[in-house]
Amino acid sequence: CKELEISEQIKEVRYSGSKKIERVLPKYELISTHVARKTFINIAPYFGISIELVMSITGHENYETIQNHYRKIDLKEKQAAIQKISFKRN
Repeated sequence: CKELEISEQIKEVRYSGSKKIERVLPKYELISTHVARKTFINIAPYFGISIELVMSITGHENYETIQNHYRKIDLKEKQAAIQKISFKRN
């Protein structure tokens, strides 16, 4: 991310007990392999990759883990599914 100049300044807020700790960092310092994994899990279905194959690639054995902790189905994905069904009817 640093090489790609993804350097927008992001405010990170954490708490240690009741003490609020704030720091501002370039976005590339906050991107991790876990963020990349979560992104892959969410965008792979847009490219026609089944959840079963995603689970095989990421090493997940439990479908509910993917659904509850990673996968977020957004409005665009719902609309695309409805659009596919509409075309098949005509």
